[in-house]
Amino acid sequence: MKKYFPIVSIIFSFLFVLAACSNQAIIDTNSAVIGNAEADTPEESVTSVHDNQTKDTSPGQEVTVYEDGNYFYYRELIEITTTEILGCETGLIDFRSQDGQRPNITYIDDDLNLYTISTQTDPTDPNGIVYCELGRYDPDAKEYKAIVKLDSKNAHGYFLGVSESYIIWKKVYANGKNLLSELHVCDKNGEGDIVFFTDHINPETGRIYEFNYNPTVIIGDKVYFDAVTGLNDGITEMDVLCYDRITGEVNVVSNMAKRPVRYLDGIAYLKKGEGTNSRLFSYIDGRESFLMDLAEDTADYAFSGDKICRSVYNYEDPNSGKILISSMSIFYGEEEIPLIEGKKSNYTYHVQSNGEAMIWEITNPEKPVYYDIINDRFVRIDDEEIGYYGSFAGSDFIVFFTQSDPEDPDSPMRYINIRS
Repeated sequence: MKKYFPIVSIIFSFLFVLAACSNQAIIDTNSAVIGNAEADTPEESVTSVHDNQTKDTSPGQEVTVYEDGNYFYYRELIEITTTEILGCETGLIDFRSQDGQRPNITYIDDDLNLYTISTQTDPTDPNGIVYCELGRYDPDAKEYKAIVKLDSKNAHGYFLGVSESYIIWKKVYANGKNLLSELHVCDKNGEGDIVFFTDHINPETGRIYEFNYNPTVIIGDKVYFDAVTGLNDGITEMDVLCYDRITGEVNVVSNMAKRPVRYLDGIAYLKKGEGTNSRLFSYIDGRESFLMDLAEDTADYAFSGDKICRSVYNYEDPNSGKILISSMSIFYGEEEIPLIEGKKSNYTYHVQSNGEAMIWEITNPEKPVYYDIINDRFVRIDDEEIGYYGSFAGSDFIVFFTQSDPEDPDSPMRYINIRS
């Protein structure tokens, strides 16, 4: 393992000639140690936030609801500064890709290398991409290496998974007026790149059914991923599949399933239940097993030991009529314990947990906040500015990041890194 370096990642958005999309890669983590705010902070310096308290009932107990401009918190919310958290580091990260662009950091491997993407647009057509580069930055050596270069107009790619030996990435490109996409595998230097799966085409439109950028799960020489296979009465149909690098075969793991994540020695994934409910299954040693019913349509989820952290679709934006993701729950067995609920059209997505802390994407301006699983409370970093923050969970740290100068998108990224 290389010497520790603060890691950042970022949501990126690309205006594509046929579709707009965004991606934040998620890596699977099994355990972590986060600086314990309660143990590391003098008691008098920890402040509870008591704005607009109300009473609510959680299964088996009465809880106080804390409130700010973005959320209702169903656990205590404390404020703390970066200097009061043991192991917290702050600073800037600043590097360029070979084409001189400032890349977006979208993934990290076990050696703490940063995987990035940068694009150039057509000056005569701001929606048209003319060049896309996927690369890797080694923070120890302070070296950047281009891995994939896409110089065909209106094509871009992004990372979906990185293992010790190879990389999974997706290419999305325009073929005339049609949007197509395919999954690639290559080694960590970009060598030996091959296409192992092409997304299904809607025969009525000649395009892919739906843009899908869900992460993959890599276990040894097998890659688990989901793919959109059709639309039925407005419902997206998806399957979970497995690509075997040894045989080159792609086989269906489970029909009408989505969002595979690492679980024990295998994977877990979601299936549709009754109404808007979701059902959770596991797939270990070639055998599918039912785990539990989830009471609401699950948007995203992560495991934290035997607990399930998940966000759900439960907010309708009156301005757009679209269902957005705005609340988060944690499950102990089959009992739902509410944690946080959005107050407006923000959402809690890209849920990540490492056993000690849970984080999510923050989509409205606020100070960085996370859920401290060990002490069963929320922690807000009070000495940081209100702004847009990305978040990432590693094996022994969590990190928040934001643009150091909100008025300058080319400015370095500021990070707040909490580690053991």
